[in-house]
Amino acid sequence: MRQRYETVLVEREQGSVPAVGGELLVRIVLAIAASAVVVSVVTLPGYGIVAMLISNLVFVAVGVLITRRQPDNLVGPLAMVHGGGIMALVALSQVGLRLSDNGSTEAAGAVALIVATLFPVIAMLQVPIFLAFPDRTRLTTAARWYLSLVALVVVGMTVVAFLTRPVLVVDPDRVLPHPFVSEPLAGDLVPVNENLVFLIPLLALALYPVLFLRWRCGDGVQRRQIGWLALATFSYLIVASVNTVLQPPDAVGGQTFLLVDAVGFAAIPMALGVAILRFRLYDIDAIVSKTALFLGLAGVITVVYAVVVAGSIAVVGAPSDGLGVVPPVVATAVVAVLFEPVRLRMQRWANRLVFGERATRHEVLSQVAGALADRSAGNSADELAALLVRGTGADQAVVWATDSDGWRAVGRHPADLESGSFVPARDDLRDWRYIEHRGERRGAVVLAKPANDPVTPADRDLLDDVAAGAGLLLRNLGLTRQLEQRVGDLRVSRRRLVAAQDAERRRLERDLHDGAQQRVVAVAVKLGIARSLAAREEATALVGLIDGLVDDAQHAVDQLRRVAHGIYPPLLATEGLAAVLAAMQTPVEIELRARELGRFDQEVEQTAYFALVETIERLRLAGACEATVDVTEQGSGLRLEVATPSLAAIPDLGAVADRLDAIGGALTVVDGGRSVSGVVPVPHTPPRREVSA
Repeated sequence: MRQRYETVLVEREQGSVPAVGGELLVRIVLAIAASAVVVSVVTLPGYGIVAMLISNLVFVAVGVLITRRQPDNLVGPLAMVHGGGIMALVALSQVGLRLSDNGSTEAAGAVALIVATLFPVIAMLQVPIFLAFPDRTRLTTAARWYLSLVALVVVGMTVVAFLTRPVLVVDPDRVLPHPFVSEPLAGDLVPVNENLVFLIPLLALALYPVLFLRWRCGDGVQRRQIGWLALATFSYLIVASVNTVLQPPDAVGGQTFLLVDAVGFAAIPMALGVAILRFRLYDIDAIVSKTALFLGLAGVITVVYAVVVAGSIAVVGAPSDGLGVVPPVVATAVVAVLFEPVRLRMQRWANRLVFGERATRHEVLSQVAGALADRSAGNSADELAALLVRGTGADQAVVWATDSDGWRAVGRHPADLESGSFVPARDDLRDWRYIEHRGERRGAVVLAKPANDPVTPADRDLLDDVAAGAGLLLRNLGLTRQLEQRVGDLRVSRRRLVAAQDAERRRLERDLHDGAQQRVVAVAVKLGIARSLAAREEATALVGLIDGLVDDAQHAVDQLRRVAHGIYPPLLATEGLAAVLAAMQTPVEIELRARELGRFDQEVEQTAYFALVETIERLRLAGACEATVDVTEQGSGLRLEVATPSLAAIPDLGAVADRLDAIGGALTVVDGGRSVSGVVPVPHTPPRREVSA
């Protein structure tokens, strides 16, 4: 394992200059931290100093982990240098203390001066850490301007600390001489230097509005990262404030004070590590929820206790003769009675604060009933999954249906969730239930919750209720699916019938052209020969009879040609719809508006031609003498319009409507048939070529 790690490390060092610099910095800081620990152990520190070393060693460890796992993240190197620098200053303070104990006050003063001069620089590294949090690889222009201001403050604090009489952090009451600044100037600057130290946390806390803006604009991960840091900082401020207030004035800076402060301060580097390395990142929600519950209960209990005790004293006066325990006992009883209902309300409030608004069990069940009653809703299963997410706080919920084709997801939330295949799983974060209707299994409902909010008994009860009520929904969805399949099969069958009719019409056109028409032409040719023979024999009466037969044969040929072309004109296949409409001959006078039409699929052109020819024929039978035909491309279809000024009867356009409906089109008849419009859907295929009529 060690060899593998060293191999990876060598590859990273050889392939990345920042990685090489980061690893070098890691080794330097680790050497400084180790030296500080050794020096501190040799100088026999107190338990408060040990706690300070450990808390800053956490800073170093977190910085090392971040630097090695995310070499481009600025937080890692800054955290390392900050923790290692504080450890070095603590070790130097211990050295100064031992020098002073041994009588070397001048040397102790020089060491203390070094510590005091470097402290503003090291401590102020908290500011760029917050600026770079959580994943900045470079600072923005505004951040660099703010760092410039911080640098000016650090320079001022360093100058003041350099001129101030040095003070040891581990023993602030010990007086040490300044190496080169005489009294009273060095002593007068001590309170100034002590007050300037408060600028460090103030400048760091001033960045929290920036972090709040990042929280507002960030995604779920970034919000939780910032939440961890905010929780740690808030906890440290509370610990530091209580520590300062409760410690006696002469004990501030003592071992106990340093111990408590170090314990609270250690929360900040640990929060940085959790947030950036994302180890148990999502536990922040549960922690904040439980913290809010605890603080709320503590506040309610305190208020109730104070009101009961103070109220009893105000009403009956101060108790005497051994009755002093009565008000506290009464207050305790009141708190015991109110505890459980208050806890439940506070728990709901805390969950709403952290996890957002959740639907109650009654709301979910009532909305499920509403979704079942709304039979027209096509997304009832999606609504059911969304209701489960609202009611349980789950990350995702999927409603499955089963039939002869197997399992399929019919509802999901979020909508873009990849459902995959149905795999029943039940653990702390996942649960599922079968959905049945009248003893027949119809499907299942599955939910998955986030890592920080496991499945609760209330969630399981809600899942049971939803599964019990969703059987009718899945049955209706199954029937709807079967009906849709049958409608689809019927539509496909109608399209096959239309295709068969078109094929039969083309076959009839070929038979007329190649069979009957050719036979009549042959008869006409033979009649011509017979006429020539009769004329040679000077049979005038026979010649006249044959001429009449020749004319009849020619009329028969023309009529057969018109019938054949009317069934399926060859021009439609070669030139397209616009050309065949322009060449169309009908007893009705036609004004055609079909310019600049492109080519379409054979089925589209055949349907449009049939609809127009059949409509014109039906209008002619209804008494129309003239008509206007308009064919345009509109959206994803062809729009056909036929209008006539007058009709003697209402035309029968049922065949046209059936033909259009068979391919997904529609027919509209208004004004008693004087205006007929239809739409022929066009598949999304590129046109063949443009033609003009």
